[in-house]
Amino acid sequence: MRDDGRGIDPAVLAAKGSEGHYGLRGMTERAKAVGGHLAVWSQPHEGTGVELRVPASTAYAAVQRRAWFS
Repeated sequence: MRDDGRGIDPAVLAAKGSEGHYGLRGMTERAKAVGGHLAVWSQPHEGTGVELRVPASTAYAAVQRRAWFS
């Protein structure tokens, strides 16, 4: 995904977020938690790109559902 906005300040991107803000850091941690990888790139005044790669075994895992009576 890519936007056409202002982009992210390179210092914020390098630090994986701003002090007191957990958006970029949180997205990276969630990606790692499922065995994936998050890539974010940005150029000032050119927008931001975000790519999430998740193993197919995770993305297409069958959901174990419990019966309503258990």
